[in-house]
Amino acid sequence: MTNVGAQVVDWRTQFTALDPHLKGLGGVIQVRVGSDSPSSAFARALRHKMSKEQWPFPWTSVQIDRSNASTHYVSDIIGQILKSIGRVAETTRQSPVSIGIGQGIKARAGNVNIHDIEVSITQDEPAVNKINADIRRLCEILPDYLKTRRLALLIMNSHEYSRSEIALIRRTMWDDALEGLIDHGLLVLDFSNTALIPDVSIWPPDPLLAIELPAKYDDYSRQAAREDLSEIALEAGLVTTPDQAAGFAEALLMTSHNIRDMYAGLALCVLAPGTANGS
Repeated sequence: MTNVGAQVVDWRTQFTALDPHLKGLGGVIQVRVGSDSPSSAFARALRHKMSKEQWPFPWTSVQIDRSNASTHYVSDIIGQILKSIGRVAETTRQSPVSIGIGQGIKARAGNVNIHDIEVSITQDEPAVNKINADIRRLCEILPDYLKTRRLALLIMNSHEYSRSEIALIRRTMWDDALEGLIDHGLLVLDFSNTALIPDVSIWPPDPLLAIELPAKYDDYSRQAAREDLSEIALEAGLVTTPDQAAGFAEALLMTSHNIRDMYAGLALCVLAPGTANGS
């Protein structure tokens, strides 16, 4: 079955701009998105292109998303990067925290009310030291790794982070850390809505390139999408003739309000192939 999420439908303008970086040039790329931009679809297509096509350096990509539990905190992000490049984060054994409230109370009758209790647990020093150690270790490993491979970090919707969260990422992961690996070929793609970024003085770092991710096709990209959809329909067996493929592509584009709708419609056709030719 065709992997719809990984299909490259158009994106010619974006991939042309990214081509020097896909061939190995490091840098920070700002992918400017709006509320309806197909960020996830573009990220899937980009990662698929990186992994399946031939490049001067093989690609490893890590998608960082605040809504994903595996990459929510700085420690998780660093751990995921180390895992993706075949290394394991150092483990630190931490003592469990046990809190007892209202224990050992004896009352002959009636109820005992306990109120105005405040419990605060802060991150202990060993945990902070572990994060710093893992970041140092990553920065020591990556220069050699980047001699023969390339690593891309796709930071999704960075405008959704709070100011304090993104400041922590900047301070711990970027400044005097990953920033120094750009010249070695590290590629960072920051997907963000510039109107919603909590503090542009903190994030994103100064980009080498900025590309727009539109919500809808213009005349040029619509024609490119029509060609790609026709090819996908034939390869996936959704239709049997070029004329049917052209009709399928046009119908899908005409019934899609935006690019995200188009991907959803394409997925539906793959799941229910009979809808592709009107049967």
